[in-house]
Amino acid sequence: MCGIFAYLNYLTAVDRQSIADILTNGLKRLEYRGYDSAGLAIDGDSEKEVLIFKEVGKVASLQKLIEEQKSINWGKTFTSHCGMAHTRWATH
Repeated sequence: MCGIFAYLNYLTAVDRQSIADILTNGLKRLEYRGYDSAGLAIDGDSEKEVLIFKEVGKVASLQKLIEEQKSINWGKTFTSHCGMAHTRWATH
């Protein structure tokens, strides 16, 4: 079983930190759908770059991993963006 949450905007400026926060908050609401691991993908600095974060454990572990990423420009603003996040629950 899993939970999937996506967030996108078109012609609406949003900074990378807000995007990550919205995605992780969405995962917290879906955590009952899976608590073995979680991950998210957001736009990188270049057009074809995707930043991927994944962690074994609950959403809080993923959130901690994201907060530890000091080299990423979390203040970068995107006029249009797409981000996706998921939780996973191993059933076998």
